[in-house]
Amino acid sequence: MIDIAERVSSGEIAVHFTRPVDLQLAWWAPDMGRASFQLLSRGPPPLFIGAVTVGITWPDSWSAYPLGSMSLFLAVWISLTLRFWST
Repeated sequence: MIDIAERVSSGEIAVHFTRPVDLQLAWWAPDMGRASFQLLSRGPPPLFIGAVTVGITWPDSWSAYPLGSMSLFLAVWISLTLRFWST
């Protein structure tokens, strides 16, 4: 991903601001795709190995599933926010 400073120095940022999409949203979408790919490609193998060797205990409450999904989403969002503002 190209730094904002590089886009400013090259003048490419002016073109980006004329687009109808917000700059942060334009960076957020590929980052969510990257995070989704990483979750799907790196998540199941360790989960499967752990389930086979140690076993899995499922949550007692159904609310753990949507809360877990929301925490993953927020973690990726916070990660992008920190990377966006640190550049």
